Amino acid sequence: MDSFKREVFTEIKNYTSQIEEFRKAVQFLSDKVDESNTLIASIRKEYSELKKENEIIKSENRKLNEKVYILEDKVKAMEQYSRRTNLEISGIPETKGENVLSLLKDVGSAVGIELHESQVSAVHRIPTFKKERPPSIVVQFLTKIQRDAWIQCFRQKRTLMASEVHPSFSKNRVFIGEHMSPDNKIFLAQLKEKCRDAGFKYVWFREGRFFVRKNDGEKCYKISNLQDLDKVSNIHRGALAKPYDEAVSSKGNLDVVAVPEQGKTPSEPA
Repeated sequence: MDSFKREVFTEIKNYTSQIEEFRKAVQFLSDKVDESNTLIASIRKEYSELKKENEIIKSENRKLNEKVYILEDKVKAMEQYSRRTNLEISGIPETKGENVLSLLKDVGSAVGIELHESQVSAVHRIPTFKKERPPSIVVQFLTKIQRDAWIQCFRQKRTLMASEVHPSFSKNRVFIGEHMSPDNKIFLAQLKEKCRDAGFKYVWFREGRFFVRKNDGEKCYKISNLQDLDKVSNIHRGALAKPYDEAVSSKGNLDVVAVPEQGKTPSEPA
């Protein structure tokens, strides 16, 4: 009987020891779970703080981008304004030893306007974006009125060939217009390409602004960026329910421009 008691006591002792070890193991796991929960809570808090900081940085970045965009617009406007008395003539072949001022007089005769040298501050050629084209002639007049008189005479003539300027020149077309800044020339090229894709027939630049028109006789729209053209395209597709003058663009309302009198619209095909 004593032997049986000893065996039972030994077994109970062993079970007690095993249960204690199991309890310690469970406690260890419990402690680890608590540590993990604490760590997860800490990570969540840090993530929340980082998320808030990220939103603040994004907001500040958007504001900075807007300021940069505004400053870039101002610089572009100033660059174009500095050319307000300038005239650009493209399509006139370049000859060795040419007298550009004398050539300018010939252009004036071809479009029906007399050149007074006292009106000209400077005249010279400038490189073009396309190397196959002859360098354009840029004329700086003393006043914008003098510059605009040349543009008006060219528009009234409508088509001018280089051979009309000088018999030795080929019969390629000559264009006379405002002297655009490099940025505006690049944007006009992009706008023309997008107009072709969108089915717009006319796109032009006038007084520092860009305009488009879908077809003859339709409304003209002032375009500030390429996104504005998407808005106009949506209007023509009937995707927007608002009237033309309420279609919101990325920089405000799209401007619906009254079509100028016949002969005063610089309609250059896109």
